[in-house]
Amino acid sequence: IGLTLGLVEAADAAMRRHYYSLAPERDSAQRVVLVGADEQTLEQWGPPPYSAEQLETLTSEIAVGEPSAVGLVGQERFSSATGEQLGEISGRTQLVVGNDLDTWSNVPAPVEALPVPPGSSVGALIGATALAPPTDGALPVHYLVPAKRLPMVPASRVASGDIPANTFRGKIVVIGVTAPDAVTPVQTPIGPLATAQVEAHALLGLSDGRVWKTPSTLARWGICAALVFALLLVLRRLSTRWAVAATIVAVLAIVAIDFGLFVSGTVA
Repeated sequence: IGLTLGLVEAADAAMRRHYYSLAPERDSAQRVVLVGADEQTLEQWGPPPYSAEQLETLTSEIAVGEPSAVGLVGQERFSSATGEQLGEISGRTQLVVGNDLDTWSNVPAPVEALPVPPGSSVGALIGATALAPPTDGALPVHYLVPAKRLPMVPASRVASGDIPANTFRGKIVVIGVTAPDAVTPVQTPIGPLATAQVEAHALLGLSDGRVWKTPSTLARWGICAALVFALLLVLRRLSTRWAVAATIVAVLAIVAIDFGLFVSGTVA
């Protein structure tokens, strides 16, 4: 019944919010850098969208560092450049631009998986690298906590040459709007984030090999049935007191295993 009504998924989501606060800081190679239109950028450039000239200056500075890939997410929010101008900038700086209009249209909160429809910016970035693409059209997001550990630099400082070029060497660079005053945050298990931050977290988890595998509905039904059957076999032989104790131990063991799988980034 819980599986049918979505109660298991809701319980999992609630548990994962607590897991993020309890889990130790995970290792990360930090192969993703987010270049954000943050509060500092808004102070210097004003609110987005920004001109094609500003976008080209920004991407040219990034290109000096020889990143592995550079992608603009939420292009309509970040820049007013036309399709022709974007094509010219991409030709000169290897900028990857996709269509993100459908990416965030029906994403449930809190965001735990990022849709990667054909032609999206994240999909194009994955295609421009050696990363394995998601098999079912959605990329599970293993957030790096605390959120400030996500490598991020202000777009205005990058464009002005204040950020060393080697910051981007061999990295996947995500460009997007991050200032709360310029974009509506989405709810995540670690708090409200800009969509560009969620996309950077998703790519960072993928580059670190932290992508949860979600068991099929049939597998979940089978696991639940096996656990219930095993518990019934044990409980029928125990007194009421010991049956309650055994049930508590079984629940704690399941939670401990689930937490261990969460920390390892293997199964959700």
